[in-house]
Amino acid sequence: MKYADFEDIMSAERMGRYLDACNGDTNKAMMGIDSHALLYGLDHVQAVCNKINKIK
Repeated sequence: MKYADFEDIMSAERMGRYLDACNGDTNKAMMGIDSHALLYGLDHVQAVCNKINKIK
């Protein structure tokens, strides 16, 4: 995923704060706490959807 994609998802303002905190390193900024939570959330949603589909 590219930095611009993260800006679209999280907002340019929020990602700007991460970028400042990471001294301009976009890779580090993309791996901030919120991106981990976002990825964990997507995994969790996928697992729940798989369980629901098995019930159908």
